[in-house]
Amino acid sequence: MRSDEAQASVNSAAFIKRWGMVLILGGYLLLGFVYSLTVPLFEAPDELYHYAFVKHLADGHGLPVLRSPGLIGLWRQEGGQPPLYYILGALLTRWIDTRDASRVIWRNPHADVGRVTPDRNVNIIVHTSREHFPFRGTVLAVHLLRIFSVALGALAVWRGYKLACEVLSQRGALPLYVMAMIAFQPMFLFITSSVNNDALAIFLGTFALELIVRYVSRVPTMAHWALLGLVLGMGALSKLSLLGLVPLAGLSVLLIAWRQRSWRTLLGGGGILLFISLGLSGWWFYRNWSLYKDPLGLRAFLSVIGKRYPQPNWWQLLGEWHPFIMSFWGFFGWLNVPAPSWYYVLVVPLGGLGILALPWGIWKWHRICRVNSHFICKLTFAVLWPILLFASLWRWTSLTPATQGRLLFPGIAALMLCIALGLWGLMPQRWQYGAVALLGGVALVASLLFPFLVIAPAYRPPRLLERGALAPQVHLDATFGDGIRLLGYDLLQRETKPGGEVALRLYWECLRPLKENYSLFIHLERPAG
Repeated sequence: MRSDEAQASVNSAAFIKRWGMVLILGGYLLLGFVYSLTVPLFEAPDELYHYAFVKHLADGHGLPVLRSPGLIGLWRQEGGQPPLYYILGALLTRWIDTRDASRVIWRNPHADVGRVTPDRNVNIIVHTSREHFPFRGTVLAVHLLRIFSVALGALAVWRGYKLACEVLSQRGALPLYVMAMIAFQPMFLFITSSVNNDALAIFLGTFALELIVRYVSRVPTMAHWALLGLVLGMGALSKLSLLGLVPLAGLSVLLIAWRQRSWRTLLGGGGILLFISLGLSGWWFYRNWSLYKDPLGLRAFLSVIGKRYPQPNWWQLLGEWHPFIMSFWGFFGWLNVPAPSWYYVLVVPLGGLGILALPWGIWKWHRICRVNSHFICKLTFAVLWPILLFASLWRWTSLTPATQGRLLFPGIAALMLCIALGLWGLMPQRWQYGAVALLGGVALVASLLFPFLVIAPAYRPPRLLERGALAPQVHLDATFGDGIRLLGYDLLQRETKPGGEVALRLYWECLRPLKENYSLFIHLERPAG
């Protein structure tokens, strides 16, 4: 009878895990689709430049070359990125006629990029009815690429779950919580539902780390090393930050060879790993050397995006922690549409507490679950990966303005695993998943609300009124260029202090179809002029 009960318990746990994984993946796909439709075209960081790279390839022009800034195409610095995502995107969209791109991409010269300002002039382009359903031309191509990114994000969520199962030896419900924390993190949803090579890099980075962690506790065959070499080679062709996985893979080869006392593993496994990864990606580094005398192409990249001058010191970089943390948890648009303050108040302390409590969580997991000695080894590799990512990002941020926490997303699965394990360790056994569930629940609620309460309102155009509905506080009749008339305004406050803000509502009338672009400036004067 006890045997039957034990088997029933095992079957029940397996059922919960299987359907839990299905529900989380389904929820991610649904939310990713919502984000891809809610965020206006090109209103994710650098999405305009990423799409321009894809279009350049789809139009048959070959890989871009980074020359002087004056000769750079619309792809700008993204033309120097490793090309795998863009090649796949070009193959996906090359059948679409995108000659209307110049009419869809109507740049806003006054967009507040990378900063939050009172006027909330956040849109990088002017959005028109061309973006409405049914999608055609360039709009259709962008939405197809966004769906492609969502699919890659789903693969990353799945491999993140597998990574957590591998490290934690599939014990308890914690791997499912880790999976949910990845899938419903609002910034992760925002990035993986846009045209961006990060989606592919996150998937390949998570997959490669999972393979490394899996191998260090088993006896990998040459076929296993070949698979890891393939993933590493594809990663090198996706984003340069994934090169940090190469020393981790090499360390895993050394560790396994030492444990087996096997030169065959060291030379054979390491050789296959190096041969396949370099054979797949080596041409890209050779091309960079031929064009720029730099195998990574970073000097050419920096010449376009611009260097920091003077180069900041460590203390100055630490002063940029606030936008870094915000852009990890949720900072939308071109880093100019923040989440509500309550969201940061909840998730930032919980995330930081989880990281700080990780050593306690490791000890507690090892003591209660009585996992084998491979647990510490596997977890060490999982912890090293985000540390390497952070170190490379720190170096990159010292060279050019790039203080964005989202650039750690290739290691998001390992980071969420560390946070979940730390929070789990802090709780008494009766409520052992309480803090983890709280963080995951806040992320889920936020990811459900933000598309409709934060992102969409930031880009909503002014309301059109009938003449009879106009009721400004102050009536005017000022015409600009025989095409626009200012009918009046509402002054929404009567007083302000120096350095404060003044809110106005202006009533405009268009007198004729306009071919010119007008910029509006409002000057505030004292009563004496």
